[in-house]
Amino acid sequence: MTSKSDTSLLKERIHELEHHVLQQSRMQAALQEILAATANRRGEEFFCTLVSQMARVLNVRYALVAELINDDAARSLAFWSGNALGRNITYSLAGTPCEGITERGFCLHPDSLQEKFPEDFQLVEMGAVSYAGTPLRDIHGKPIGILAVIDDKPMVRSDIFEYLISVFAIQAASELFGMRTEKELRLSKEEWEGSFNAIEDMVTIQDKDMRILRANRAAADYLGVGVENIVGRHCYEIFQGKTEACENCPELLTLRDRQHHTGTVRHDHTGRVFLVSTSAIQDDKGEVKNIVHVAKDITVQKELEEELYQARKMEAIGTLAGGIAHDFNNILTSVLGYAELLRNDIIQGRAATDKVDKVIKGALRARDLISQILTFSRRTVQKPLPLKPHLIIGESLKLLRATLPVTIEIRQDIDKDGGMIVADPTKLQQVLMNLCSNALQAMENQQGVLSVQLRDIVLTRHDLVSDQNLRPGSYVELSVSDTGCGIEHLNLKRIFEPYFTTRGFGRASGLGLALVHGIVRDHGGLIRVESEVGKGSTFRVYFPALPEKVDRQAPQRPTEDVNAGTERILLVDDEETILDVQGEALGLLGYSITAATDGDAAFQQFCTDPQGFDLIITDQTMPNMTGVELARKILKIRPDIPVILCTGYSEMVDEKKARMAGIRHFVMKPVELAALERLVRSTLDQANNQADNPAI
Repeated sequence: MTSKSDTSLLKERIHELEHHVLQQSRMQAALQEILAATANRRGEEFFCTLVSQMARVLNVRYALVAELINDDAARSLAFWSGNALGRNITYSLAGTPCEGITERGFCLHPDSLQEKFPEDFQLVEMGAVSYAGTPLRDIHGKPIGILAVIDDKPMVRSDIFEYLISVFAIQAASELFGMRTEKELRLSKEEWEGSFNAIEDMVTIQDKDMRILRANRAAADYLGVGVENIVGRHCYEIFQGKTEACENCPELLTLRDRQHHTGTVRHDHTGRVFLVSTSAIQDDKGEVKNIVHVAKDITVQKELEEELYQARKMEAIGTLAGGIAHDFNNILTSVLGYAELLRNDIIQGRAATDKVDKVIKGALRARDLISQILTFSRRTVQKPLPLKPHLIIGESLKLLRATLPVTIEIRQDIDKDGGMIVADPTKLQQVLMNLCSNALQAMENQQGVLSVQLRDIVLTRHDLVSDQNLRPGSYVELSVSDTGCGIEHLNLKRIFEPYFTTRGFGRASGLGLALVHGIVRDHGGLIRVESEVGKGSTFRVYFPALPEKVDRQAPQRPTEDVNAGTERILLVDDEETILDVQGEALGLLGYSITAATDGDAAFQQFCTDPQGFDLIITDQTMPNMTGVELARKILKIRPDIPVILCTGYSEMVDEKKARMAGIRHFVMKPVELAALERLVRSTLDQANNQADNPAI
């Protein structure tokens, strides 16, 4: 039989079980109620709803969710006080119930709260008696906040408080971590975009088809449009107005080898010059995903470099003046001497063709010397072209040799069978002149040896470890050595800086080596220097070699006779001796020559009978009217008549400008009579063919 005490104990256990089930049911209901209330809420709204619902369900006066600022302070995100949301505050954790909670985990003070934390005067104002709280942790377990409730009466069911607070701490921590992550991403994006747009250079991110994905403010400002009008368009389309990529764009190289490349690009429609740098953004397989394209406006720098370049050329011309005068006087001496001997031979009836040939040879040497001087001194920018560097180096050394003191010995080791490079001939000459000038100054114009070497060389990746922008391969090395004073080790790193010189004020401008460095850089090469104080220096310049050696033989002077003709030629030049020589030579071939000494007279003669001439040969620089002006006036009357323009020197016109004016041929004086005769015949034949076949 069951005793009465056993029955009472059983009833008590059933009652406890029923109470427990009821409590569990209430907790589940409370949990579902709070979950329903906070569903679809985010950020501040979520936290405000959470604390209000927790205070109501747990029947407490205060509820708080706070974000940890650091280990010692927190900032409330939502605070329920009595029956309304209170203002958010920042508070210190020291001396409060929240102190140490991040290490201990869930913390419960069911009663006597003020006695336990007597330094927290806020508890007195709140009338706080009890506290329950737990830390909020991110996905890595790091404390990021606190969820807590405070009441003005004791908390009798700690299990309910711990269960519900711990459950909602998970949801609150997830929301807080998400808010923090979003904020960090937003700040990171704002910082990135701020930095992106603060860059003064034009920066774009492009895909593999060179289509712009992102562009900074500088790019939009340059184009005068919004960024949204740039995105989605091809780089070459929006910046250059072209339908395909620029030939010299470094991005093409980066797409090919995934390496960083730089290059100079000119925008034809604006005239601006940019230093373009491109780098690859690679995917996890190492393939090119996107390209970072940076364009720095260096127009002013380029203009200053050209001014500097021209100033240094003029300085070099001054240095070479003695040598030029020396060579020219030698030429004139031979021409004058052979002319006098020729005169004596004619008087005495002797054959003298050999002396005539030598006079002609001397005149051609003078022409070539003038051509070198004009080429070197002209301001116009020449386009780089494939060339054999030994030809430029050899001619430059000829000019240089006559300027050096006899105490300076020049030693040459020039490989005439070496590779070709792509270079501006005048700038290549400038490099050699400046390096030799620097060597001469290092030897103080006293006794010494100047050595110049030109050879092919292969540079490996190891050789270029300090020059990552250059690719291993074949190069042409130009080295200039001297036996001068040498350069101090501390100065070696500065010698290519503009205006840096160790020779004292007034003795050197400090621009020569800086100019050389700029020219070499623009040609895709590099320059290195080796020096030992008291023994001398060696400068080595490396230019990328063309893949294949191309043998180019000097053109042979034709010896065949030129066909004669009977056409009518209007010959115009303000130098009567030139009219006499050219008129007689062409007249002997059967041409009918009409001569004029200025443009006005020539135009009047032409107007008297426009159909009475088959060809115009005119000088450019004449009083009252230039050759180009005369050609334009004549071509307005007879657009079909061919015109040959001759000039000794003119900055106003070149072959391109002459063509644009409708002139058939542009010829530099002096011109050999045989060459003039061939040009006249070919020009007339071409004009006759076009007249017979208008479609040609």
